[in-house]
Amino acid sequence: MSKTGFAELSFGIESLRAERVEFIGKSMNGKRYVADAKKTIFLTAKAGIMPTFYMILTDPKSSLRDIAYELMAGIQLIKGVYIRTSILPKISWSLCLLPTAGSEFARRYPYTTNRIRLARREIDIPSEYVFNEETTLFLQKADASTCRLPHALQNLESLHQFLLILENMAVNSGDKQLLKTCEVGLREYADLCNIMAVDVEDTADALLKQYRERNNKPLGINLRFNTMRFGGNMHAIESYYKSLKRALSNDPLATP
Repeated sequence: MSKTGFAELSFGIESLRAERVEFIGKSMNGKRYVADAKKTIFLTAKAGIMPTFYMILTDPKSSLRDIAYELMAGIQLIKGVYIRTSILPKISWSLCLLPTAGSEFARRYPYTTNRIRLARREIDIPSEYVFNEETTLFLQKADASTCRLPHALQNLESLHQFLLILENMAVNSGDKQLLKTCEVGLREYADLCNIMAVDVEDTADALLKQYRERNNKPLGINLRFNTMRFGGNMHAIESYYKSLKRALSNDPLATP
């Protein structure tokens, strides 16, 4: 697929927790599903194709600990793939599972509705599930903290913000297990960002070196220099462009 021009592939993984995979009906064998999902993301990146995978952060049963684990599993997966392939998969988050009228979930769990008017009658359209108080508060804070981020659903910073919110809620509630999971996730996030920062600078230097040694020949661009491989790390992409711009602005041989 890479040879025929595929640049990016998307996958609806939804969850990286085996028991939750089974709960939402993605698979009857959650452990195998999660293992296969992780392998698929890795193999896609290894082939030089940028993987994006869609995740649903909460469902009607989600606790704050469940949410924190999902976030930690997500950051550990993309960090591991990046270290092995130099490609950062994108995670595209949906904050919550949405109800569908007539589904088993909608029969088992309460949800709110919106009434809309048709030509001759009105109907109630499912809107969202009713979550517990803690999860509702988290969702409100998560939406408020990320709604103004560029490409918010796929921006790596969203994951960071989610973990910071949960960490704060853990401190306030005294939930040590939740706090520990958040701290692990935040360390993994910081470690990934540090690794990528070094890679960005090295990549910019390598591209500039190739540019200066091209001897008026066309500049061949390979996957290493493609910003798509930095995935949803918008800060890394901005740093890459700034490094190139700063270097070229001081280069007398640069084309205006």
